Amino acid sequence: MGGKHIAGLLVGLAVLVAMLVAPCPWNGVFAASGTTATESHNQYTVSYNTTGAVALTVAPVGAFKIEQVTYKLSNTSTGNFTIGVDASEGAAYDTTLVTVDVATQGVNYGYRSSDGWLFSEGDECEIAYTNGDSRTVGVKVWYSLLP
Repeated sequence: MGGKHIAGLLVGLAVLVAMLVAPCPWNGVFAASGTTATESHNQYTVSYNTTGAVALTVAPVGAFKIEQVTYKLSNTSTGNFTIGVDASEGAAYDTTLVTVDVATQGVNYGYRSSDGWLFSEGDECEIAYTNGDSRTVGVKVWYSLLP
């Protein structure tokens, strides 16, 4: 085997090792049972359901953009459904992006900003709903990773 082939083999092995140890881009999804994550062409989807309080954190590796968030309740309810930022720079930068009064908005809601919400590396998107009426809640979040 010539030097050119050995160099090519070493490069190939280095790429394989990098792929094996690279973190999964959706490994930052934190919630109770009922959460699944899928990927298709840099578009990731998190599906989450519960009959308890919604406490979903989406925090992929690196910078990302939240493309769309939806919820569906099994029946009418009360309380606020919120989407916010837990900023990596600290509490001074945390913010609520959207607050939805589910009693007014109803059992179905979808929000898609025209350009998506941008999150820096280390930021977390937090989605919460107290669910005081113990409804079945289904939440879907679509996001993409930024270069």
